[in-house]
Amino acid sequence: MPEIVLLVILFTMITRQSVNSTSAVDSITDVKDKFKIEDARKFFPSAMDIKVTSVDEGIVKDKEGKVLGRVLSTSPVADNIIGYAGKVPVLIAIDNNEIIAGVKLLPNIESRGFIRRIKRKGFFCSWNEMSVKDALTADIDVVSGASMTTGAVKEGVQLRLSKYLEAMNTEKHIDWMQWLAYAASLFVVIFALLSFTYPKSFAKKRVILLVASILILGFWRGEFISLALMYGWLLNGVPVMSKLIISSIILLAIILPLFTNKAFYCTYVCPYGAAQELTSKLQKKKIKLSSKVLKYLKYVRMVFFYGLVIMIIAGYSIDLSNVEPFAAFLTSVASPSAIIIASVFLIISIFVPKAWCHYFCPTGYFLEVFRKGKL
Repeated sequence: MPEIVLLVILFTMITRQSVNSTSAVDSITDVKDKFKIEDARKFFPSAMDIKVTSVDEGIVKDKEGKVLGRVLSTSPVADNIIGYAGKVPVLIAIDNNEIIAGVKLLPNIESRGFIRRIKRKGFFCSWNEMSVKDALTADIDVVSGASMTTGAVKEGVQLRLSKYLEAMNTEKHIDWMQWLAYAASLFVVIFALLSFTYPKSFAKKRVILLVASILILGFWRGEFISLALMYGWLLNGVPVMSKLIISSIILLAIILPLFTNKAFYCTYVCPYGAAQELTSKLQKKKIKLSSKVLKYLKYVRMVFFYGLVIMIIAGYSIDLSNVEPFAAFLTSVASPSAIIIASVFLIISIFVPKAWCHYFCPTGYFLEVFRKGKL
């Protein structure tokens, strides 16, 4: 399995290079707005927007508009809690599972020496990965020599979390639309699994699967595998619980071909692959590529994939969503290049079936490596 080994080595290099280039000592800077997107990204790397819902709370969203979590400010509710020299407001990040992602100190007039000591002791990491309920009663140790500052932070955090839980308990309701979307995505995945397992029995229903994949996984949910998605998860970890459907799809896309030697995702799930397959039905007469052309085309995906990997390792800043057509399904945020690529290859697929999938798709190449071990 030489190519899998090569991928592991390259991905390790990507991770190390990215971590080294983004690691920096956290510093206290003057800010005009307590809810800055830069602060949110410390806890939610894919954050693109903060919807401020009140003076002390904001909802963090990614570029697709999906909620990543919340950021809470202890100001103004804890403004009367004074540290050594004044109030010590902090920002509390909470993910969708009611787990604290982190706590960040906001601008204050406390002694810089106190702040440096607190950071060296790791005080602001004390709440990390703690549930909101547990944090209310957690016995967080104050830092010796800076007990007034850390004591004020601790009291402010508990006060703000108490207010947050009270609000959540009064606003609990069932988000039926979210559950409907989840059920729709699950329907497509199950439909795809059945078609994969019993291809002859579901052959006549394939058009239904293609349309469902395009409309549900593509336009409605934006749940598809791409290099941008895999790169983000490589650096920041796999959010299994908050992204259960797409996590399951990726797992199936890798595991099933290993045991069956049949492509699962590209053939039965990918919404852009489905779109190409449907457009190919518009014209029966196809362009037949010569053996010489096919000989060169079979290397394009490999060169494209490894070219992008090498550029990332070399430190080039690349928005991977711009070099594949998948982001075109996210109509409100899609870049012009993604829309152009998607449109061009849909037209080409009328005459050359699934041209993007067979000859250009770097994501498909990545999944193919796991299916065959070596191309």
